[in-house]
Amino acid sequence: MLIQHFYVPLLFIIVLLSACSSKEEPIKIEDKDFADLLVVQKVENNISSQGTETIIKDKEKIKEILSIVEGVQVEEMESEQLFKEMKSGIVYMFAFFKEDGTKPKKGEYAFNILEDGTILFSYDNVGYTNIPAITTEKHINLLNKMKQTLNINY
Repeated sequence: MLIQHFYVPLLFIIVLLSACSSKEEPIKIEDKDFADLLVVQKVENNISSQGTETIIKDKEKIKEILSIVEGVQVEEMESEQLFKEMKSGIVYMFAFFKEDGTKPKKGEYAFNILEDGTILFSYDNVGYTNIPAITTEKHINLLNKMKQTLNINY
């Protein structure tokens, strides 16, 4: 009987700690006007092919793409896991840039969507490259919605 009283609180503490350690949170993009240019690239088995890149300069479409991914639940991941996830299969890369008049500046924000709908965020927020994140669920419907919004057929 004493053993049961010991295990129940211990089990409760373990469950509580494991729930707190996941650090799941939604993606927030407060300023969706930061980008002037969106480059979408399809990469298959770590190789990009001709005709699988689209450049978008329509700010309204760029803001719409950012709105589509805003709110998805993510958790932190190691940089090594990010690169491992991107090496095989089909990956759609979305990179957002700010132009200075003549050429794009350094990328401000980026995310990748695997063919199964997993979204990998290289940046934890616009302009920061600190903590990569991965969605806790697969979002194949969001990929299809983005491709339709941008009229991408590849």
